[in-house]
Amino acid sequence: FPLRSPVFDRSSDTLRFHIPPSGTKGTVKVCVVTPDDRCHGNSIITYSSQPSCTGIQPTVSWRSGGRKIDVQGSNMESVESVIVRPSNKELQTQYSRSSGDVWFHSPRYYGSGLLSLLLKVVNSTIDCGYLSYEPDPEFTFTTLQVAN
Repeated sequence: FPLRSPVFDRSSDTLRFHIPPSGTKGTVKVCVVTPDDRCHGNSIITYSSQPSCTGIQPTVSWRSGGRKIDVQGSNMESVESVIVRPSNKELQTQYSRSSGDVWFHSPRYYGSGLLSLLLKVVNSTIDCGYLSYEPDPEFTFTTLQVAN
């Protein structure tokens, strides 16, 4: 049966409304219903399962940050960002079509302990493990004279 959702904002070319919840997965047709009960337009919305996180790789970053962290799981295409606690910093994620995972670059962190990762999906969050930090690597180079 059709669900109706009221328009909460409109301009000359845009209507904004909340997508109603669905108890089942699948594809539904969306249209604008005018006062005469006619349906205009033919857009499609797909309802899918909530993402679930199975882990991150690697689980360690260096303090200056910038390391690419892959987040594995299912239904990851609807993940909007990663929230890092305790700082509550929100980091943009990139979705990888080939693997079905998302990734982000680790933030700079000079504190102690673990950072907790949460996936942000619409107005909810999903726990996704911890990221630990090590001091930045240092490299020492020496030169040897082999010949003139």
